[in-house]
Amino acid sequence: LATTTGKLNKYLHLVIPLMGFQSRALRRVWFNDEVLGDLDSGGKVTEGRFDGAAWVYKHLGREDQAADANLVAEVPEWTSAHRLRGHSYIGVKMKYGADVYATGWPNIKVELDGKLIEDPRDSAIAIASSSQAAQTTITTSAAHGLVAGDRCAIAGHTGATPGIDAEHLVLNSPTTTTLTIDVNVSVAGTGGSLRKLWWTDNSALCLRDYILGRIGADGDDAEMIYGLGALAADEIDDTLAVAAANVCDEAVDLPAALPTFTFTASAGSDVLTQKPPSGKEFGKPASEDGVKPQPLHTGDGVEVSSSGTLPAGLAAATRYFAIVDTDTEFKLATTLTNARRDA
Repeated sequence: LATTTGKLNKYLHLVIPLMGFQSRALRRVWFNDEVLGDLDSGGKVTEGRFDGAAWVYKHLGREDQAADANLVAEVPEWTSAHRLRGHSYIGVKMKYGADVYATGWPNIKVELDGKLIEDPRDSAIAIASSSQAAQTTITTSAAHGLVAGDRCAIAGHTGATPGIDAEHLVLNSPTTTTLTIDVNVSVAGTGGSLRKLWWTDNSALCLRDYILGRIGADGDDAEMIYGLGALAADEIDDTLAVAAANVCDEAVDLPAALPTFTFTASAGSDVLTQKPPSGKEFGKPASEDGVKPQPLHTGDGVEVSSSGTLPAGLAAATRYFAIVDTDTEFKLATTLTNARRDA
């Protein structure tokens, strides 16, 4: 969608699809090469050059997501039926101003955490039964640890009509051993197992997901909508996949002369914030004593040291793993898996 509203077409509205799956998170947004400032609860940019001249509405692509209320209210072509379920996207609204958009409407880019996928190294939770219901209830043999909004993959469940061996959004988690999914099961089933889906940048697990090419939506059986569609369990060698995933998680030894930076720590939030070198400032050009933060990515190994006392909970000469929030703010996890899953 690309349309204008307002007197003299003052406002440009765009709908930009990002991915044909649910995303874990939509993070920074760029207009050309400039990162947008903070957004308020209504999506309006509240700092920087685009303060008051741009709005961004982020949607993760959950299967139960509603149409964007701002677009419905302001754009006649967009109705409550335009839900884009299963598709992550952003809506963008820009207010024309020659001083703000001097070179025309910007090229828009988004940093996101991609599709949630299965890790076969996680313990599978055995399924006892599924109920006959419009929103079927799955009963597990042990605590499943899932909450509303999580995604899970079900495999090996027999007898249900339609079959539910697919990926599903968890609508509800009434107890520690029950959860509901949006599938109209007319005949109940038994057996099989489920695993929670996670975001990861482990290339072996991403390749495994592509080989499976599996997803379930609107109560249908799993069907190939991408990748190679190896839907049957015996079509993929998970022993090999696990071995490859373990290799991908191995740390790589780097030269001794590694980049260093200073940081401050917040005891209340566990957030660490990079500090620029003395006399420098983040976000300004080099000609104005500006400097860029040391680049960090979620999962990067980090060691800390201090000439004084380290923040409580941190130890010198210990490898931690970064959980990156912004260019300058991050947290630390004790394992690579926790860094990925807590980001």
